[in-house]
Parts: sequence; C-alpha cells; structure tokens
Amino acid sequence: MSEAARRTLAFAAVATVSTAGLWFLWPQGRAPTLASFRMRTASISMPESLDVTCAVGDDPEDTLFVLHTTDDNYNASYLPFRSSPRNSLPTLDHTDSLPLDCLESFFSKGTQCEDWMTLAPRFDFVWTWVNGTDKLHQQAKLETEREFFPARQRPAQRPGQTPPSKEAKHFRDHDELRHSLRSVLNNFRQHTASFHLLTADFPIPAYEQNPVMGTDLCGALDSSSWRLGQVPQFLNLEQDRWLDGDIGLTVSHHSQFFSNYSGTSFNSFAIESQIPHISNLSKHIVYMNDDYFLTGPLKPYDFYTPEFGTVLRIQSDLMVTPAGQLKRPSGDGSGEWLSLEYSNDILSRRFGYRRRPYVIHEAKSASTVILREMVHTFPAAFDETAHNKFRMTPSLGPQRDLHTFFTFAHYVVERWREAALWAWVVARSADRPGEKWLETAWEELAGPDAKTKTTLTVRSTRRRTLEPDYVKDMLGGESSVGLSTYDFSSKDGYPYSSLGNQGTKKWPDMRNLTGTAEDDAKHPHFKCELSYDTCFAGASDPAALFTRIAFDQLACGDCIMNALVAKSGELGLEALLPARNATAVPRTAEFNPPPMLARTPRWQDADFSLSSVVPTDGQLDLRSWTLQLLHRYRFVIGSTPSRFVSLQSSWQAKQELKKLDRDASKYQLLCVNDDITRQAEDVDKVFRDWQEGKWGSPAAWERP
Repeated sequence: MSEAARRTLAFAAVATVSTAGLWFLWPQGRAPTLASFRMRTASISMPESLDVTCAVGDDPEDTLFVLHTTDDNYNASYLPFRSSPRNSLPTLDHTDSLPLDCLESFFSKGTQCEDWMTLAPRFDFVWTWVNGTDKLHQQAKLETEREFFPARQRPAQRPGQTPPSKEAKHFRDHDELRHSLRSVLNNFRQHTASFHLLTADFPIPAYEQNPVMGTDLCGALDSSSWRLGQVPQFLNLEQDRWLDGDIGLTVSHHSQFFSNYSGTSFNSFAIESQIPHISNLSKHIVYMNDDYFLTGPLKPYDFYTPEFGTVLRIQSDLMVTPAGQLKRPSGDGSGEWLSLEYSNDILSRRFGYRRRPYVIHEAKSASTVILREMVHTFPAAFDETAHNKFRMTPSLGPQRDLHTFFTFAHYVVERWREAALWAWVVARSADRPGEKWLETAWEELAGPDAKTKTTLTVRSTRRRTLEPDYVKDMLGGESSVGLSTYDFSSKDGYPYSSLGNQGTKKWPDMRNLTGTAEDDAKHPHFKCELSYDTCFAGASDPAALFTRIAFDQLACGDCIMNALVAKSGELGLEALLPARNATAVPRTAEFNPPPMLARTPRWQDADFSLSSVVPTDGQLDLRSWTLQLLHRYRFVIGSTPSRFVSLQSSWQAKQELKKLDRDASKYQLLCVNDDITRQAEDVDKVFRDWQEGKWGSPAAWERP
C-alpha cells in the first residue's frame, strides 16, 4: 500500500463521545459505512467509556478505526499497516570509497590527495519516540508486564494509575520531539538528507460486534496481519508526504524493521539494537533521543568527514568495567549502567578484557555500514536484546541488553587497533624472511642492536595530525571546520592504552612532544615498556603473535601501536603497512567483499592467518587491501560544547532553563532529562513554553 493510502487509513483517537466530532480522512468518492463498537476493556488500563468507530469503504483495506473517549487527556494518532516479519541479517557494504592513491597519501604520508576533493555526506537523523499516555501503549505494556514479570515483582499499579516516577519519566511527553526536529532544521538543514522517526505499534484492539447491525464490519482488517503504528499528534495526516523543503520525514514502526519481531517493545535498548535493520538509511546517521537538541549551527565536521572518519564523543575519565569482571551488577536496570557493563563484556570477549570509557549522553554520529557489521559479529547479543521487552532486571536472571551506540563507538576503535596490529604482524610478515620473521619483527621496533635487548622503552613523538592548520588543509579550508575540537585521531594510534582502570582527565595531546624523557610526566600515554619474553618469545607464526599482542597481552599491543606511530614520523602510518607492490593498481579498485577481519563474537574462534583473511586468487594487492581495511575504521575523538540538564521541580526547572538562555552562545548540543519528582504539571508547562520560545517556527509537516 502506498504511503498516501496508508495516511488515508489514519487512526485517530479524539476526546469526544459522538461520531459527529470525529476527525478522519477518506478517499474521494468512497462513502464509508459507519458503525460503532464497544472495546473489551476488562483487562486493559483504559476508561470503560472507550469506544471504537469503524468506517468501512469499498475496499477491505480502506477501513478506518477511530477510538473515542470522554477522557480529555487521551490524545493519540495511529497509522495502519500490514506487518511483514523480517528475519535476515543486514547486508554488508563498503564505507565511503576513495581511490587507492588517495588512501596511499592518507595513510602512508598523511597528506591530502591533490586531485581528489571529497565532499562531506548528507546525514540521516534518527529519533526514537513513544507516547506513554497512549491507551493502546498502556494496554500493551500492562499485558506484557503480566507475562514478563512474576506477580510478586510486578509494580503495584491499578489500571489507569500513573506508573511510578522512576519508570514514568521514560514515557512522559513534554512535546520534546516536535522541538528536537525543529532544532535540527534550524541548525543543520543544508547537511541533512532525511529524518527517520521510530515509533511503537500495537495489535488491532479487541472489540464486540454492534448489537444493532450484528455484523463484524471491522473484520476487514485481519488483526493477525494488521497493526496500528503510533504517530505524534502534531503530524499533519492530510499530507501525502511529510516534507520540509527537501528534507523528508519517514515514520517507521517497530514491527516494520525489527528482526524476528515478537511484540510491542518497552525497552529503548531493544529498539536501538534494531536500527541497523532499517533498509533506507544513508551511510552516515546522527542518532537522537527526543530529549536531544541542536542549539547552534553545526557542520559535517562535527559528526563525520571522509578525511578523519566518524566523530566519537567519549569521556576519558569515566570508565566502564566489563560485567564479567564484577562481583555484582552496578545498578538496578532502570538506568543504562548495567547495559554498559554487559556491552563492555561483549566487546571484551572479542577484543580483550579491559575497562573502556563512557560514551557521552548526547547526539551520536554513527556509520550505518559498521552498525550492520556489528550485527554480523554479535548476532546472538543483538537478537537477545531485541527480544527483551523491558530493560534488564538483575532479579529476573540472565537477561542482557546491548547498548548499541556504546558498543558502536568502541567497536570502531577496537577494530581500528585490530586492523593496524594485523597489518604490521600478519600482512607485513610477507616481507619478512621466513625463518627469521619473529626476530625481524622485533628488530623493526628495537633497532639494529635488537639481539642484545629483551626490553624496550617506547616514547611517543610529535604528531601533526591534529594541528589546526593541518586539519584545515585536509578539510579544504577554514569554512569546513566546525565548532568541535578534535582530541585524538585514529591516525595517531590507539587512544585507550594509557587509561587504565581510572581513566585520565584528558586525551593525549601529541602536537608538542620532544620524544624524550621530559614528556613522560605530561601524560601516561607517552611512555611504555615492551618485553620480548612477554610479547614475542615462542610465537609459532604471525597469526599466533597477532592474537597474543592484540587480545591476550593487551599492554603489548598497545605499546607496539605507540612504537609504530612514533616510527612513522609526524604524519601517516607507514611503519605498520606492508610493502608496496610494483604492480599498478587501478585507482578506483574496490575489493569485494569489503576488506574485514573475522566477524566472530570471541577472538579465540577466529583464524587471522593471511591465507584465511585475504582472498588468494593471485590478483590481490595486499597493501591496497590493507589500506581499505584501515580506512573502514578511521575515527576521531571529538568534543562539542554541550549541556546536560535535569528537570526535577518547577522552581529548579525555571532556574536551569534561565541558565541555558544565559549561556546560549557557549554550547551547541543539549540534552534535557525528565527527572521530575514533584510539580509535574508545572514543570511540563515551563519546559513546553521554553522550547516554543527557542524553536517556535513550525515545520511544514506539522498540523496547522
């Protein structure tokens, strides 16, 4: 069915008790037959007066449900659709492709490709949203709670009663979504491709036959295949397409993109885990909760550039411990910390156990290509998360939730480290003498007198990668640079090597290093020790050495990364690349399938040998393949002026919002959390008025 026809079948819930006041659309020339039905309300959290008006046209698909009630607070809209289950993995794809000679310039010399100017992409923005006051949402939630929770653990709540505040804040609505959308239109319009709104959907409500007509007219919609998709009340359902200028808004309901969908989800982690399955996303997205806002003009530089990769916002001084290294969970499941610890455990099984830093709670940029690769790498974790209807609860046992965007950020960083170490140990091994490959590898790090050394002190040296003038040149000039600060680039190695258990206040700044002992006190990243016996001795082959330093002895791999960066000079990463092949390679060559290392959830189950990883058809240029592998995972850690505000009470909310107004020129990203403990109605009005004052111009898709 076309989107326009789907709009025609719009479901609307309105506060009225007679069909005379109902608002709905109907195809021109098709006069509907109206009949009224009583919903079964015995087991659902709804007023007993909730009725259904069913309008039936000539075509069985042209059936309209309208819910009406005397409850003035009940206001919801729905779009009907046929459910079509998905159960396949998303397709693996290339990231943005660059000519091979450009990749050579980037990674070998650290220079711009002179005759190939790359254009920043346009981004898709993705929001998740739910109207927690919707009666169908409340019904589905109550019924799912009865199934999911044992009776003794289910919250004591009567039908129609407001849920406890700790839970209610996840579903309370202050019209944030409308203004979040407007904030992006105001501040990032020219760089935006489209908006995607992800919302819940529900089964067709149960109803009784009309006692007068005695026919089941609403049966035209088979409840087993049709569902009602929630839409924000502010959207104009009379429009054939939702457009504001050249930016389109698409509403996707959970059962339309979930893999193996099993019913309405009330778990934001589950919903986020299924974003990789949305088929029409561009390669680069910005993920927004409905309480995220852009408060000032931003540029692609603030989220992604072809030269530096995805911008990750990571906090260096707040560390997350893998769940497997904890005696007990750190939270009760209502927040995100349990999910973070579990996600770090998933990452640690694949990349080695360590604490990893917190991903900041604000707008998150991501690569759709890498998100989909993650689903292939951790299929069981994604599938389990998708089926968790509520956030993980320790008292219920082994349920686990993957935190998709925490996992994404660290997956990119760890895949980069893995690719760089594999390039030096395994790919470069083809250039080393067969029987002396291990000694040669040690000599590349320790120098010509390596035979007399069993330990090596490695010191970082000056790098120009993030010098302002260099960044501007790489991006094509001052006009391309945004407001973010680039703090650490993948071209300068691995950022976590010095974080330890407690983290560090700042990321290492490598722009003014001397490469001597006087740098040691500046940051723990700048000095490390390598032991031949711990890191190298006894390795049977390059793949065995690689798994040891990459996953088993993490400090070895971290320090080797620092050494290779230092040996590469002020720019580029020549020291870790395999030798150049004299054979000319077409500058537009692209390897299929895309260059990747093993996609297994545990590193112990993977084969990293050269013959296993790289196709052996005799035509492949190993250096070119390795360059594309590295290019796939490039990133930069950045920071953007931002604010995080928690609303708790009326007076406190007014003070916080005044402070935001006073400091408006000092930040571009904003998150406003609902932590309301009292005066909820007053806080709601204060916040709504503030948003309207900030972003008062309606989008073209809003109802007049």
